Amino acid sequence: MKERAEQLKIEAKEKELEYFNQLTSGTWWQVFKGGMFFCVLLMILTTVDTLVDGKTRKVGEHEYEFNRELYAIDYQSIWVENALFGVHFQDLFGFDETSFELVYSSVFQQPKKLTFTQKAAASSESGLPTRRSAIRALNIYTWFPYLQIALLIPVLVYFFKRPTAIFTFSRMLCLVLLYPCAVLLLGFLVL
Repeated sequence: MKERAEQLKIEAKEKELEYFNQLTSGTWWQVFKGGMFFCVLLMILTTVDTLVDGKTRKVGEHEYEFNRELYAIDYQSIWVENALFGVHFQDLFGFDETSFELVYSSVFQQPKKLTFTQKAAASSESGLPTRRSAIRALNIYTWFPYLQIALLIPVLVYFFKRPTAIFTFSRMLCLVLLYPCAVLLLGFLVL
């Protein structure tokens, strides 16, 4: 009886190993590796895009719109080129209406940051105007580094592959959820 149990255990391990070898070879494994390289490339591009500023453009007085429809507490919504920027009310006290500048991202040329000058207050020690900025809301620039960590998951699955259930689950998660989301993200960034 004991020998039979040992034999069954060995056969089960051999079947698991055979299944693992089948998972890590063939067409679907090549699709997984291709998606992994795509995610790594997208991770690098979005990291550079987030950390490196591109060109800057002066925004005219009629090109931006103040909008309180979102009712963000302590923040004023400013729309420029269909991009939403949340500026703290404290930064808007005494701002120069003609000083708005729009900073674009370096890779995808998306509106990234809104900068403006806040005039010096009477209580200010330096007496000089202060340059303020607001990052674009609801975009990849506010998701840094969470987006990059999510795009790193396929690399971790590839390097830490083991014949376990968590590997199978992670591989399927990448194929079914992460890769389509990465393609959608690229589509939103390019369009």
